[in-house]
Amino acid sequence: MKIDLKNTMSSILSNNTITSEIQSPKATTKAAVVKEEDEYGRITYIVKKNYQKKVKILAMKDNTSIRDVVNAAIGEYLAKYEKKNGALEL
Repeated sequence: MKIDLKNTMSSILSNNTITSEIQSPKATTKAAVVKEEDEYGRITYIVKKNYQKKVKILAMKDNTSIRDVVNAAIGEYLAKYEKKNGALEL
C-alpha cells in the first residue's frame, strides 16, 4: 500500500479525518479508550530490569495493563506517605 505523505500530512494538519487505512489500529482498541473522568499523563522512568519484568508478569497474571499495575503501586505509596506526613499540595 502506497501512502501519499503530502496529502496525509495536509489532512493531519488541517484536522481532517484520516482514512482507516493509515490510522493506527491501537486507536480503535478497547484498551486505548480512556474514560473522560480519568486523567493520565505520559511519563518515562528508568527502573531496575527485575522490577520491569515483575510488573509485566503481574499485569499478565492479573489480566490487566502495566499502566494499571504501576498506577496502583504509586497510589498505594502516595496514600501511605500522605497518611504519615499529611496531604501533598498540587
